[in-house]
Amino acid sequence: MNSSSNTTAEFNLADIAGSVFRQPPLSLNCAQAVLHGAREKGLTEVELEQFEMMGGGRAPAGMCGALYAAVTLAKGCDRSHILDTFKYHTGHTECRQIRKARRVSCNGCVQSASHLLESAACHNSSAIEEDYPLTSGCI
Repeated sequence: MNSSSNTTAEFNLADIAGSVFRQPPLSLNCAQAVLHGAREKGLTEVELEQFEMMGGGRAPAGMCGALYAAVTLAKGCDRSHILDTFKYHTGHTECRQIRKARRVSCNGCVQSASHLLESAACHNSSAIEEDYPLTSGCI
């Protein structure tokens, strides 16, 4: 995995994701930030480039990129829980609607999605999907 995994063990996924979301030197988009946090925690080996075009409302169906990353990386019924809980906290799942409502910032979405993904991984050791097709019957 990543050489920095040992140094990030004491941080949670949301701390790691928040530290790189739009922050130099990486300046990652929301989807990549969540993915980066998951990579640093040893939860996945999916490459950051694969989520390069998923930030800023460009995820499928206009979904929030941070949410897209969490749902995409989670397995099984954890996906439904992540979607439902994220929507409960933010009011929406689509980036445009979240921004319009001004209830939660983009950084707040990164934090929320990261917490939900890490929670799913802690409760289910096989909770992370490596090939990440959104084909689960749970959604």
